[in-house]
Amino acid sequence: MGSKMIVYSRIAPTDSPVIAKHLLDNFFKTEPFGLALGLTIPEVEPWFPTFLQEVLNYYEPVSFMAKDTETNEIIGVAVNLILDLENRPPPPAMKPHLNREKQPVKWQIATFLEDLEEGVDPVKALSMDASKTNKIFACLFLSVSQGYGGKGIAKTLLRESEAEAKQLEGVTIGMVSVKLDFNGADHLCIRDA
Repeated sequence: MGSKMIVYSRIAPTDSPVIAKHLLDNFFKTEPFGLALGLTIPEVEPWFPTFLQEVLNYYEPVSFMAKDTETNEIIGVAVNLILDLENRPPPPAMKPHLNREKQPVKWQIATFLEDLEEGVDPVKALSMDASKTNKIFACLFLSVSQGYGGKGIAKTLLRESEAEAKQLEGVTIGMVSVKLDFNGADHLCIRDA
């Protein structure tokens, strides 16, 4: 499928519509947590593009995409944030974009994720030295199109994203290693930096 020539580039906020389409077509259709709860694409489509636009406009651009030069298709994305714990308001949240009655499953997922984060001190959780940093690189979405798995695309997207984040003063790359296997392919979600 596609060519051997893959180019990587930073995602600009103006890329939001095509990045949203990629994630709707690739991430949300196969994401195990959403599938287990019965999340449907029609439940995600109304709010996700606007939410993604806010995420891409939140801080310095450290998100990347992979494009197959033969097909000119986006085949992978890493949507990331820099959490600035002292100087910025919290990053965009999903719930303001959701209608509890029209998107009940996604509302449950957003509530669950909020509950997980409640009371978590990221500096402590990531064993960071607060005197040296107050900014954390976080990967929100990592997705590679079916048929392109196993080619190192996800690893390269994260490597490019991390390299960009490290150019910013005071950024800590705090991640853990997780590998999931679904749809018969390995998908690297996040890794130690």
